[in-house]
Amino acid sequence: MNKAHTSPLTNRNGEAGTSLNAEGKALLVGAFNDFMDKDTIRYRGRNLVRSHCIQLDAHQFANALIKEDGAGPADSTA
Repeated sequence: MNKAHTSPLTNRNGEAGTSLNAEGKALLVGAFNDFMDKDTIRYRGRNLVRSHCIQLDAHQFANALIKEDGAGPADSTA
């Protein structure tokens, strides 16, 4: 990233700021995706890419909420 990837910006309060332009956004998103999906890390005894670690935690959290509620999905056939 360098200044060529940004554009000046003024917010609603009149304060100066900076925004990523299209080239900067493409560079940032590409680097983030590489970080999330290229290298494996050791997580809970398994070698996983970072994006799969987040998905695993999200599923565990959802299952904990379902278990805490005590009810599964609504049965529409009744």
